Amino acid sequence: MTTLLAAILLVFLASGPVQGFGVTLIIGTVASMVSALVIARILTTAAVASRWVNRNPKVTGLASVGRVRLWLERKNPRLIQRRKVFVLGSLTACIIAVAGIATQGLNLGLEFTGGRNVVYATEQSITPDRAREVIADAGFPEAVVQTADAGDISVRTGRISDAEESKIRDALDEEVGVADVVSDDSLGAALGGELFRNAIIALVLALLAQMIYLAIRFKWTFGVAAALAMANDVILVVGIFAWLGKPIDGVFLAAALTIIGLSINDTIVVFDRVREKWWATGQARKDRLAAAAEADAKAAEGGTVLTKKAAEVEDPSFVDVTNRAVIETLPRTVNTGIGSIFILGALTILGGDSLQDFALALLLGLLFGTASTTVLAGPLLTYFNQRSPFSRDKKERATRDANDSGAVV
Repeated sequence: MTTLLAAILLVFLASGPVQGFGVTLIIGTVASMVSALVIARILTTAAVASRWVNRNPKVTGLASVGRVRLWLERKNPRLIQRRKVFVLGSLTACIIAVAGIATQGLNLGLEFTGGRNVVYATEQSITPDRAREVIADAGFPEAVVQTADAGDISVRTGRISDAEESKIRDALDEEVGVADVVSDDSLGAALGGELFRNAIIALVLALLAQMIYLAIRFKWTFGVAAALAMANDVILVVGIFAWLGKPIDGVFLAAALTIIGLSINDTIVVFDRVREKWWATGQARKDRLAAAAEADAKAAEGGTVLTKKAAEVEDPSFVDVTNRAVIETLPRTVNTGIGSIFILGALTILGGDSLQDFALALLLGLLFGTASTTVLAGPLLTYFNQRSPFSRDKKERATRDANDSGAVV
């Protein structure tokens, strides 16, 4: 649901290839959900039904919770108890990122500043990387070069004159021959500014949509904590791009909204475990009170010795429960991120200029999201819980006896 919210915003507020990325993300998310809930479940059920698997359960990876988690539970590192350090560290990192944005400025891409997009039909095939080198040598190193339909070369630059466009065409003609200019479009600064405003609106709406969804799914304290952690991830990535002078364009918008979806996924897993364990402590307390009351009744009848001590056990605090939930889900959080890190790392190094910035933004967002899930979202939740405590009692749906007419007497 959270990934789909971000993807839908891409479809409605972005344009061109970024809008197509949003459609692809929606299709991929739905397909992934169906494969996980249906196909993977059927295959897993069939596998564990095998006699050989039952005799060798370790091959499934389901025989235990894993050595890393057992080690973490045994060591029980007090992560949430150091929440002040983590929150102050995250705040300091955000201040440095904002300082980069304020001092270095944002290197807005052509979609947001306006420019010119020319598509050339070449007589010989040429890779975008080689075409980019040729155009850079002609004096346009900032040009965005991509492959268009039928192997044509698309060149996007800032606002350039016809004479400057001729230099680009002549450079390509000398390299591979230019058969024709397929299209020559200009984007005004006013339209670029409107696209930039839409990008900001998309980011804000994505954060608000995630916060509202989590407030309904859990509680407002959970929603605000998750939204602040997500905002922290996006600010850090934008700040690094500002310090490095990397372009902020429509592709970066797609990466930023994807970062929000990636970050919230792991946070939801942790929050769900927090709620589950918190409600479990409430149920354990009820059970102790019920046992004590039963013992008191028997003692009053002269049956057994009074056992009130069973109800006097101190319940774990919300901080302790949150710390336990973070530790239990930490291996899952890290393992989920490692697979994506391998892919994004390869794209960052080998993907070429057209994919490098996009992959770098996602890679940074994934790393920051994994860290914020562990050491920021949980601590923020415990602070908000002090203001508005989350009930220990699980809300049960009311059920009515089949013979009950529903009338109130």
